[in-house]
Amino acid sequence: MSIASSRPFRRAAPPARQGGFTLIEVLVAVVVVSIGLLGAGLTLVIVNRSNAGSYLQQSASQDMGSLLEAMRANPAGVLAGNYDGTILGTSSTTLPSCSGTPSCSPAQIATYDQAKLARALQSLPGGSVKVSTSNLGNGYVTVNLFVQWQPLAAPSGSGATQSAVPQSMTLSETL
Repeated sequence: MSIASSRPFRRAAPPARQGGFTLIEVLVAVVVVSIGLLGAGLTLVIVNRSNAGSYLQQSASQDMGSLLEAMRANPAGVLAGNYDGTILGTSSTTLPSCSGTPSCSPAQIATYDQAKLARALQSLPGGSVKVSTSNLGNGYVTVNLFVQWQPLAAPSGSGATQSAVPQSMTLSETL
């Protein structure tokens, strides 16, 4: 005789699954967030360098504008070619004793203006200005200013490359 149960055979229920994340899912999330934060940090470095480069360009533009205004105030010095040449931004520049008083000659005023520009160029790394003038006759002179400086160095460890090409601006004006 067989013993048969009137109940059908049932499998045991699987254990209840606990909610949460696996270790692999957590590690993947940490890697994704880390990559995003590194990208944001690099973006900040690039923006900071761009702002610094803009500051240098604005400073160069102001320096050239200041020299042009000084040249407009000393037309005899411009016509005599006293401003022609290259001006370097050096810390050893001393201002001449003649400080623009009416008793100064046009050449002394030009020397004073060049010394002031050399001091201002110290804010530009490797800054220099080349001044050339061309007499057009009838008291008119074309002034060409060429300012050049070195770009800022890339922060160490940023992975950014630094261009070895100097930055420059040119301005031509008729006085």
